[in-house]
Amino acid sequence: MISHHHQDAGTEAAQPTTPKGTTNRFLLAFLVVSVIFNLIMLLSWSSTRHGGSSFSHGRESFHSSSSNPIIYKQCPYLGDYDNFVANKFQSKDKSEMWNILQFIVSQEAMNDYLRNSENRDIINFGVPHLVTATSHDYFDRLENFVGSVHRLYENKVNALQINPQVTSPPGHPNDEKITKIGQTFKSHLRSNYWLVWNSVVTPENRPILVYDLGLTKEQREKVYSWKNVQLISLNFDLLPKHFRDLKTFAWKPLVMYLALQKFPSIIFLDSGVELWNRLDRIEDILFTKGYFHVVQEGLTTAWRCCGAIGELTHQSTFNYLGLKREEYGQKEMCSGGIQGYIRDSYSYQNVLIPTLECAWDVNCIAPPGSSLANHRQDQSVFSLMIHKAGITCEKDIRLWGNRGNYVDVPQHEIVLFLRKGAEGKQYIGQAQKKKKFAVVIPFAEKQVSSVLENINIWNHPYYEPCQWSMSTRENIDDSETDLIFYSNRQRNENNEKAILDRINNLTKDKSHNVILKCFSNISFKYAGLNDARDQYPAGPSNQFYDLIHDENFHSTYSHFFYMEPDCRAIRPNWLKVVKSILKEYSILKPDFWYIGSNYRGDVDLGEPLEYRYHINGNAIYSTDVSFRAFLKHVSRGHNFAYDTDPFKYLFQVKSYDFTKHIWNRIIFHNFVQNWWHSSYHEKTVRDLYPRTYFVHGGSKE
Repeated sequence: MISHHHQDAGTEAAQPTTPKGTTNRFLLAFLVVSVIFNLIMLLSWSSTRHGGSSFSHGRESFHSSSSNPIIYKQCPYLGDYDNFVANKFQSKDKSEMWNILQFIVSQEAMNDYLRNSENRDIINFGVPHLVTATSHDYFDRLENFVGSVHRLYENKVNALQINPQVTSPPGHPNDEKITKIGQTFKSHLRSNYWLVWNSVVTPENRPILVYDLGLTKEQREKVYSWKNVQLISLNFDLLPKHFRDLKTFAWKPLVMYLALQKFPSIIFLDSGVELWNRLDRIEDILFTKGYFHVVQEGLTTAWRCCGAIGELTHQSTFNYLGLKREEYGQKEMCSGGIQGYIRDSYSYQNVLIPTLECAWDVNCIAPPGSSLANHRQDQSVFSLMIHKAGITCEKDIRLWGNRGNYVDVPQHEIVLFLRKGAEGKQYIGQAQKKKKFAVVIPFAEKQVSSVLENINIWNHPYYEPCQWSMSTRENIDDSETDLIFYSNRQRNENNEKAILDRINNLTKDKSHNVILKCFSNISFKYAGLNDARDQYPAGPSNQFYDLIHDENFHSTYSHFFYMEPDCRAIRPNWLKVVKSILKEYSILKPDFWYIGSNYRGDVDLGEPLEYRYHINGNAIYSTDVSFRAFLKHVSRGHNFAYDTDPFKYLFQVKSYDFTKHIWNRIIFHNFVQNWWHSSYHEKTVRDLYPRTYFVHGGSKE
């Protein structure tokens, strides 16, 4: 063993030299040098710490020693992102174009990740995303455009004037439009009728991506309130200066490119376009050819096909692109505001990308001396690139109708209509607003004590509805949640006071009140049942059906969790879990009707299938028009219990043609378990089922 004492080292030095002694002396010398070096470094560091200043005292601080200055310098743009962006790319010319685009895409991807970790967009596999862009001057066009989309996709029953009624087999309502679509199949109409019904009476999520070219705060707030509309701001500080001049239209190929970095396919439509019919035909063209382009009218064609590139393209653009007016000037002008692309396709590579590169230089897209009288900016360049690539633009008037060309075509065949030059905007006010989510506590007046007991339970840390502050909640969840206490009879102010007092008295500090911090609003609703309608078991059913058919309720809430007083939480953070389940299925299965539990207890429920395999009433429900139509029919003929009645209808042999088409809209889930008339051990249920948050009924051991 090597000793670190000086006396031992000296003794060894007096001994005859041996290989072992040489090794020991070498190691000792190495250790001494190491100690001295570390002491010097320690003294230097200590001196620096005393001579310098901390980061919090300024952006820069210098060590006083002139021989070896140490600079402590923060990021010059710390806390000033806008300044950082403005200085990151100095020239912003074509040499930096792809670096800038990569940076923009990475920032959008990061923002999407942060936002979608709790609030992902609706996923549409194989369906092109709709993309548009607008500034504050043309906001009315945007509102009209969104309204036209929502009319066809979000509100199909009204747009198609379809009868959503459900009837008992073997008959059906024989709606003419449904029957006509069903006749396109060669198989039996009786089954096909419900196959078509299941689709046409169901709202269809059709996301719209809107690029903000300078909206006001009020306009942005309005866009945020619309259903399935995502607003994205363009950071003009990253772009060449001419992008700020919206009349150069340099932004148009840019927003198409950026959208295609998010989604594999898009249909770009100017905000002045209206949808008069579904986009099915355009989507067929896009996925068959790999692109979608339409022609454009010219200066002298009276809104009809077709304009010539040469009459509205500046000579400097021809020269910049190395194209001859003699070769391309007489070719058809194509639209810049109606286009469809698939990422990495032939048109993407040979039309969109070259147009974007041109747009990066004002001398190409909007050269000096050009104006709307002799040049069409993006449209001119897109048209040149389209013809250079050997692509043909669609001429069918139904795909680019306008005030001068559609008169010879039946209006019900027009897919797209360009509103420019036409009077009025008929779809303003038809944009569908986002609806809210509610937790509904239904109770009979005699159950008020159970409601109060549940409120006490929620105040326990182990059963709290949520575990985040209001400010944090708003950052991760953009949907409001209301808490509704729903009584079977007329308004009872004493019960209201008892419930509100119990909530308000949970804590002295309102900011720590578990109910107030987890729910946006607390309200009371009354079924107003009379003695005849309130008899058990029909009473709870009437109460439920009256709620879901209440127009004010289903126009305000898209979904709700129906939570009876004997449905008890067994874990904390249950509200977030319920909304997480709702969000996931709104993405993966947006047409679901309800999500809940089958019976999990040990009581023999008998032979009827509706007792054995129904979903318990404590569930997450949709307020979709198709579900309401189904329940309206069920409530007329099977008014026993609102949870088993639907299954009694569905399990009838004669209902098979209807059941097979809608069965996948009913989802069995473990987030709640039905233990009716059975005893359960709460900890055991928690241990066995980590995704179970509620137990309904039964008695806790």
